[in-house]
Amino acid sequence: MDQIVKSSIDARKQAFFTAYNITDKETINKIEELFTKINKFGEECSDAGEFESKFQSSPLNQEYIDMFTLVASKCPANILQNNTNDNVTSTADQVADEINSEIRYQVNEATMPARRMAREKMESEMRSTPIIGDAMEIKQRIDFLGRFKNKKDDE
Repeated sequence: MDQIVKSSIDARKQAFFTAYNITDKETINKIEELFTKINKFGEECSDAGEFESKFQSSPLNQEYIDMFTLVASKCPANILQNNTNDNVTSTADQVADEINSEIRYQVNEATMPARRMAREKMESEMRSTPIIGDAMEIKQRIDFLGRFKNKKDDE
């Protein structure tokens, strides 16, 4: 498998565990099963461009999005803290920090479309739920009408 394809797959997988505190063994097993399929898919691609274009149109992409939806609805989000050390003295520490920053950026960029689609799917399902959907619609209308009241108060 191409090294960049492997890195892309690993970043997608790591995104689950970076963003969410996943402790449920069943959920972890589902993630492992999904990534076994994705790894097999990645082995069939010659380079990262081919992998990314084929992955976006494959059913595995939808499974990946569905898995994000499942994890987002079942598992608590991790609170990421940025611990900076102002007393970095060695070049090795600076390089390690730079690599860490780049990995976080790449994971974020690689998973952004999937997280957006998962969030949209979850919101769509919430809106279709009778009580929750009605409450969301009422809040949206109140917020919309509140804009006019605020403008009138400002004048």
